[in-house]
Amino acid sequence: RDSADPDATEAIGDIPALVAEAELADADANPKASTYPLVYAEAALRGGTIRSAATEILTAHTAAVSAWADINTARNAAAVNVEAAATVAAVQAAAALVSWPAASAPLP
Repeated sequence: RDSADPDATEAIGDIPALVAEAELADADANPKASTYPLVYAEAALRGGTIRSAATEILTAHTAAVSAWADINTARNAAAVNVEAAATVAAVQAAAALVSWPAASAPLP
């Protein structure tokens, strides 16, 4: 989605709250729905426990951050090479050399 799309911005804004709540729920020996409503909603959707949902959320978040870092590294390297190119042919050559990370398995 376009970052100018208010729905996209709202969805992105929920991720830090969900991850923060998942971290707390994961460490809680007896997590309750009333204490962790966001994680509980995920657990209800997945048919699991609050703890299992918290673990899945944290695993997915770690994978997403890692993928973002790999993509950002490739994007930055490409930008440097394209900026340094003096001709259209050099820009095309620099673009052809971009090594995008391979797609990984879908997040849980």
